[in-house]
Amino acid sequence: MNVAQAFSPRRNFRSLYVRSLNNYQPIDGLRAISIILVVLFHAFIFAHYFFPETAYLNLINDTSIEWRWMWNGDKGVDIFFVISGFLIASLLFKEYDQFQTLRLSTFFGNRFLRLFPAYAVAITLYAVMGGNNPENIWANLLYINNFLPMSEMFMPWSWSLAVEEQFYVLLPLFLIAVFFKTEHKLACLVSLFLLSFVIRAIVLYSDTLLSQSHYYQLYLDRDMFNHGFSVFYDNLYTRYGNFVVGITVAYVYRYHNQRVSSWFKRKELPFLITILALIFIGVTLFSTMYSPKTESALLFKNLYMICIRNLFGLAIGWIILACLFPTGIGKLINRLLSSKIWYPIAQLSYSIYLFHLMVLPLVMLNFKANLEFIGIEYVDSPAGWLAFCSVFIFLLSIIIAIFSYVLIERPFMNLRRVKKSTTNHHHQIKHQPAS
Repeated sequence: MNVAQAFSPRRNFRSLYVRSLNNYQPIDGLRAISIILVVLFHAFIFAHYFFPETAYLNLINDTSIEWRWMWNGDKGVDIFFVISGFLIASLLFKEYDQFQTLRLSTFFGNRFLRLFPAYAVAITLYAVMGGNNPENIWANLLYINNFLPMSEMFMPWSWSLAVEEQFYVLLPLFLIAVFFKTEHKLACLVSLFLLSFVIRAIVLYSDTLLSQSHYYQLYLDRDMFNHGFSVFYDNLYTRYGNFVVGITVAYVYRYHNQRVSSWFKRKELPFLITILALIFIGVTLFSTMYSPKTESALLFKNLYMICIRNLFGLAIGWIILACLFPTGIGKLINRLLSSKIWYPIAQLSYSIYLFHLMVLPLVMLNFKANLEFIGIEYVDSPAGWLAFCSVFIFLLSIIIAIFSYVLIERPFMNLRRVKKSTTNHHHQIKHQPAS
C-alpha cells in the first residue's frame, strides 16, 4: 500500500463493510453493543438538563423493564476496557514472542496514528462549537484531562480516551519490568485484579460524601454526579481491573491455548459458567440501583460500587474466552457476536464516541423547540421523546462518523501499513547480496 491508496475514500469506505480475515470477529459484536449502550446512556443522563426535577425523577422511577438497560449503559465503557486489554496485550505478546523485546517507539507511533488524528479533529470541532473550558485543551492533548475535576474538563466524555492512553503507556512498561520476568504470570495478573477491588474500596471510603450517599443520587443530583465522576469514575487506578481481565484472557489464549481448549470441551462446567456470566451481565444491565425505589443499605450500595464494574468486566472476559473456544452455548454466542451486521458499527465506534456528545444536545434542543412550537408538551411523554431523540442521535452520529472514518481515521491507520511496507522494503534492499 502507498500513501495515495491510504487516503483513497473508496478503498476506506469499503473497509467499513468488508471484514479482514485476521480480526477477532466476536469482538466486533461486543464493540458495537458497547457504543450503542454508551450513546443511549448519555441520552438518558443528558435528559436531566431538559426536564424539571419532578419529571426527571418520574422518568427514572417509571422506566419500564425493557428500557432499564439504558440507565446502566455506562457499562459499555467497561466492555471497551476489557476489549482494549485483550487486543493490546495480544499484540504485545505476539511481538515479544517474535522479537524477544517490545519496540516501544513502533508501538506508540502506531497508537498515535490510530487514535490522535480523529481526536484532534474532534477537539477542534468542539472548540469551534464553543465547548466549555477551552483553556484546558492542553490536558486533552496530553491525555491527562481525567486528572481535572469534571467541571473544569474540556470534552469531559473524552476521559476514557485519557484512561486508555495511560494504559497504553503503562502496559508495555509493566510487561517489560515485571510480567515477562516472573515465573508466576497468571498469579501476578490475578493479584493485580484483586488489588483493584481494594483500591476501589479505599478510594470510596476515603470520600465521606460519596460513601455516605445513596447510589441514585449520582443520577439525580448533578453536583453529586460531578463529584463522583471526578473522585471515583474517571481514573485509571479505579478502572484498571477490566484492562487486567482483558490481559488475562489474551495471556490464557496465547500461552495456554491447548489446555484451555481441552477444558472447554468438557461440556458441563464451561456451560454452567457461561450461563452464570450471561445471567450476571443481564442482571447488571437491568438493575434498578439507579432508582430511589431501590434504595438500599449503604453497606450494600458501597459493595455494589466497589465490585460491580470488575465483576461485570470479568463476565465479559469469560464471554470472550467462550467465543475464542466455541463449544456448546459458546458457539452460539460466538455466532451472534460475529455476525456481519455488527462490523460497520464496530469500525465506526471510535468516531461515534468522539462526536456523539456534540450531536446529542443539538438534537435534543431542536426536538424540544419544534415540539414547543407546535404546542406539544414533550414532558408529558418523556420516555417516547427520549427514545425518538436517542435513535436520531445515533443515526446522525453514524453519518458524521462515516466521514471521520473514511477521511481521517482509516487513512492514518493505513499509514501504519505504508510505514511497515517501506521499512521492510529498505530492509530487503540492505540485505540484498551484491551482484
